[in-house]
Amino acid sequence: MAPAASVAALEPFLITGCQTIRPRSDRRLLLMMSTLAAQIQSELECGERYTIYEFELIHIWPLNEKDREAKIAQFAEENGLRLRFYRMGWCAVFDRPR
Repeated sequence: MAPAASVAALEPFLITGCQTIRPRSDRRLLLMMSTLAAQIQSELECGERYTIYEFELIHIWPLNEKDREAKIAQFAEENGLRLRFYRMGWCAVFDRPR
């Protein structure tokens, strides 16, 4: 995981306007996560892995969220997936566990 200082260093390079402005309610967050899980599962029926880019990840896991990578990995595990690759500011790659 990248330290907090890395987040500040990446901010100029990220797409602006992707920050979630209004507070995320638990209900809204759960809906977004279940939608994302269904999207990944659907895409994995056609391919071996699925990439989600930062501008999509940021809606569920803000850049400044503590233990962000661990939370994304937990999401994957809870939905029968594996977080194959993650780099803050770039993307997360999911596949099915072998």
